Amino acid sequence: MELKILIKNTSYLVTTKIVNFFIGVVRTKLIAIFLGTLGAGIIAQLTSIVQQMSIFTLMSVNEGLVKQIAENKDKESFRSELAYLLKSYIAIITLLTVICLIFLFVFSEEITIYVFGDLKYQNYFIIGLISFPVLIINSISFALLKGHKEIKYIAQSELIVVVIDFILFVPLIYFWGITGAVIFVPLSLVTILIVNNYFARTKVLSKYILNYKDVFSATINRKAIKELFVFAGVGLTAGVSLIISEIACRAIVVTKLGIDQIGIYSPLIAWAGLFTGFIMPSLSTYLYPRFSEAKSDAEVSGVLNDVLRFVSFLMVPVLFLSIPIRYKIIPIFYSNEFISAGDYLPWHFIGILLFLWMYALRAVLTPTGRIKTHGIIVIIMSLLDFGVVYFCVPLFGLYGWMLKYIASPVLFFVIILVYLRKLMGFKIEKRNKYIMYYVLFGSLLLIVFDKFVFNDYKLNLLIGMVLTGLSFWLLSDTERKIIINKFRSVMAR
Repeated sequence: MELKILIKNTSYLVTTKIVNFFIGVVRTKLIAIFLGTLGAGIIAQLTSIVQQMSIFTLMSVNEGLVKQIAENKDKESFRSELAYLLKSYIAIITLLTVICLIFLFVFSEEITIYVFGDLKYQNYFIIGLISFPVLIINSISFALLKGHKEIKYIAQSELIVVVIDFILFVPLIYFWGITGAVIFVPLSLVTILIVNNYFARTKVLSKYILNYKDVFSATINRKAIKELFVFAGVGLTAGVSLIISEIACRAIVVTKLGIDQIGIYSPLIAWAGLFTGFIMPSLSTYLYPRFSEAKSDAEVSGVLNDVLRFVSFLMVPVLFLSIPIRYKIIPIFYSNEFISAGDYLPWHFIGILLFLWMYALRAVLTPTGRIKTHGIIVIIMSLLDFGVVYFCVPLFGLYGWMLKYIASPVLFFVIILVYLRKLMGFKIEKRNKYIMYYVLFGSLLLIVFDKFVFNDYKLNLLIGMVLTGLSFWLLSDTERKIIINKFRSVMAR
């Protein structure tokens, strides 16, 4: 049962994400104490530029490797096929990495000024250049784990890395300040590489009695290379559109409203990221190889229906409990300066619900061979986001920025749903429609109560708790048993 697998996979990631969240809070506090705003800005920019360089260099080629692994892993001849798939992938990313490194070194001064604002930080940018190939190499190990749906070991790897990184981070910034924090960036990436490589070798490659020597001695497969280049082409165009759209949208908000307004909205982005950090890795890591290995449209439809059901139930407590208490909880984690973020929270969180529904549908496209369609959708979404922010922010202020997180999910949920219905006869099951309507209209009802009926957060919270409890009866008997048994196992630990 797919729903049971999704619950299990998500549970693997919950502990990791909670630990990651609290260590992140402590690390941010230490940066503020020892490095100040300047150090925090430098580390944020350095980390961001390394990640962006690696994402741009990979150009979605790593997703192509995951697809190839998932499609072929059940074949008897997979050992030899895996060797040439990895060899083909390594050949492409080596070429792309060399090209990007040459470009970045040639324009290092200009990029340093753009990213850090002063040429005196060029050495930090050079460290970033040295660091990002480590992430590229790590993509091989991660693709092996993801292609085999080894979510348990991905979660274990992330937990180990988070703990080791924190142990390294504290003495580095205490004794060497900003320099130590900059040194930490490549060290943390090396940690990720070592741990992921260990799990990839012991949990995947060992099954096929395959080592890296076998990989490098394998021949390069033209068919595999050709397919990976398709991913690279789509990744280049779609990736660039996303980056440009995000930068342009933020520039509009800063120009029209001021940078402090983005700061006011930041709690919603952070909390949305925390929640999607629990569920998105589970969905992306499981669904991509799962859809790649699906043998029929009926199988894809069954998995997709379970995902929509799973996501809808997860969002029930998030929406029904956060809407009533938003004005109380924001000052606790931030301050009273951020209290107006509560005005946008209900709609932003509804946007998360719609995004997750849309993401589940969109996840079908690339692994089933419709990568170009997926790329076109991403480009159109980027243009739509820009258009919404460009026209709505001057008219509606931060509500216009909020609409960016709702418009694309609504529109493309409908478009992709119609597309999948015509393509493979996909339909949302009646039982799933019930829970989807319930969580959506229940949230709208709470907004109406909060705005026009009851001006008492305690009463609204009670209503939210009742609505959350009632959703339990929309579960099937089997699903109730799964949740109850999972709860009992957690409490027994």
